[in-house]
Amino acid sequence: MLAFSVPPGYRRSRPPARPKLDPFVGIIEWILEEDKSRPAKQQHTAKRIFDRLRDEHGYGGGITIVRAYVHEQQRLREMFVPLRHDPGHTQVDFGEALAVIAGEERKIHFFAMDLPQSDACLVQAYPAETSEAFCEGHNAGFEFFGGVSRSILYDNTKLGLAACRKGLAVGFTTAAALVNELHEARDEKRLLHLQCQLSGYKLLIVDELGYVPLSPTGAELLFETFSQRYERGSIIVTSNLPFDEWTSVFASERLTGRTARPSHPPRSHPRNERRQLQTQTQQTPHQDDQP
Repeated sequence: MLAFSVPPGYRRSRPPARPKLDPFVGIIEWILEEDKSRPAKQQHTAKRIFDRLRDEHGYGGGITIVRAYVHEQQRLREMFVPLRHDPGHTQVDFGEALAVIAGEERKIHFFAMDLPQSDACLVQAYPAETSEAFCEGHNAGFEFFGGVSRSILYDNTKLGLAACRKGLAVGFTTAAALVNELHEARDEKRLLHLQCQLSGYKLLIVDELGYVPLSPTGAELLFETFSQRYERGSIIVTSNLPFDEWTSVFASERLTGRTARPSHPPRSHPRNERRQLQTQTQQTPHQDDQP
């Protein structure tokens, strides 16, 4: 214990024993290795691997431990993310620091917007990390850089934690894991149950879109999940690909366009029409003010 500055918590002295699964681990790893050379649509789901172990090799255990082991092996696969910073793309994050204001030390929350391609940055301090500070920081950043960037990358983990602190239900997953789970739910006739569970999240964060290619069926399932959240909950999607390359992920310009745009215009109520018109008039920039 003296080797740690803080207690490390519980640690296993050895891997958990799996007497029923261990004799079949080699078969599972062989199937997953073979899948690497197959098209995504022809790769095994955890349910299909369980069926083969039971029918072809006499496995007598349950599916839960098989699914857990398959997901563990899939997470351990080595992946490389290209580090590329094109002009016109920005990154935004909030941080905390101690500052001396009027002779008194206090904690401040700073908004940081930077352009990775040129390393230009803007930092502004605020008394709290609020929605007002978030919007004001963007306005200041766009004015400082002389225009609106083509895309903005956010730290989704912090945004999710902030939503959790406000009591909102938040879900976090990767695109590949979500598609794999949707495939399995469809094969096991529980897709509707999973979709209802996902729709219960006020904020759903889907990370790493584009790192793993999707099959046409997987793209359809992912699009259906996104479209079901329209006007029901917020969704954040991150990707290392610019939007004009998302067609390579969904394999369809139709799905790509409908993923980023609502399928029908937002509804308006008569009593709010005047208020909306006034708001739009106030927010519409003059032609001379556009960057």
